[in-house]
This record gives sequence, structure tokens and C-alpha cells, in this order.
Amino acid sequence: MIDLLRAPVGNGRKALVLIKLLNAPIKVNEVNSLKGETDVPKKEWYLEFTLHNGTPCVVTSNNIELYEGNILLEYIAANYDTENKFHYSLENSPRLNWKQTQWLFFQSYHHAQRAVALAVIWLRDNPTDTIARDFALKCFDSALRTIDEQISKSKSGWFLGDKLTIVDIAFLVGEEGRREVTRGTDWWIDAGEKYPHAEKWYQRALNFDSSIKQILDEYS
Repeated sequence: MIDLLRAPVGNGRKALVLIKLLNAPIKVNEVNSLKGETDVPKKEWYLEFTLHNGTPCVVTSNNIELYEGNILLEYIAANYDTENKFHYSLENSPRLNWKQTQWLFFQSYHHAQRAVALAVIWLRDNPTDTIARDFALKCFDSALRTIDEQISKSKSGWFLGDKLTIVDIAFLVGEEGRREVTRGTDWWIDAGEKYPHAEKWYQRALNFDSSIKQILDEYS
């Protein structure tokens, strides 16, 4: 049994989605890092190995401490997805495994951090600034275009190979974050109209399993 500490933010949702899909025996502890509150013992210890109070993080029986959302997806998949339902292993599919890792790096740095999170921060701090709005819209547009172009080339309709994988989970959570902060605002982008492949993929991934929508709706 391992412990997952997670907050109701994007990275915290990624790991929880995979845990639910796999029905993995992982104890989930809620940590509201946004408010600095936690019911988890030894909060100071938790902060020692997470950068800037980051979440999620996982503590294993072997004292392995991880805290980045996408590396947690890889770790949980490698240890609990023994039938390779939601990932490609290095042993069975080396080519797809390397592509899987590449996409997870890309999603973490470019899609989540630059194309979504940075735009959200600009809009939050400069809600009436037209320059900030234009910058954010370009970032959101870039994020959607990346998804649309990749899915348009996919025979299966998924990011990688012939199934929903941890790559889809990572991008889905990021796209849901974009929708949550822009829905009902003048910086909303109608993906269905401009990026139909991305919209079809989003709806398919969101409704792949009832647990996914439940997790993503939990804090919306």
C-alpha cells in the first residue's frame, strides 16, 4: 500500500483518475495546499520533499517520494497497470513507451505550464488588460491546436497507439482546467467549432468512464 497526497488541482486529478480506472490499492489523502490546510499528519515533513508546497506527491513502502503529476502517472502505471490497459511498457512496446514519455514531458512543460497555467495567471492578475487577454487567447489556442493536430492524425482517436493512455489523461486534465477558468468569459474558445478533432477527443475521454467525469466535476 502506498499513500498519495493530493490537492484539488490539475496534477492532483491526474493521479486520481488513473487510480480509479485501475482500482489501485492506493490510499488517497486530501491536502488543500491552496489554503494551507491538511488533515495529513506531519505536514512539515510533507513540505520538506515537495517543492513550493506542490502536489500531488506519493510516498511508497520503499520510501520513494515523488511529486510531479506526470511522473506519478508513469509510476502508478508501471506498478499497478500490469495488463498495460492505460500505458505502454518499455518491455512490451519500447517505441510507444518512449513516445509516451516524450508526450508526458511535453504536456507538463509546454501544454500545462506554458499554454494553460501561464495564461490563467495572466488573466487572473490582469483581467482588464487587453494585452494579457490576447496573450492568454494565443496560449489557449496553441494548447487546443496541439491536441487537434495530434488527434487528427490518429487512427484510433487517442493520442498514442490504439487506446486511452496516461498521455490522454494528462492532456484531458489540462484541457478541463482551461475550460473551467474560461467558461462563461469573453476569452472562451469554442473547441467544437474551431478544433473539432480536439472536441471529439475531449468528449470521448471525459465519458470513457464515469469516474473520470466525477473527478473532474468534483471542484468545478
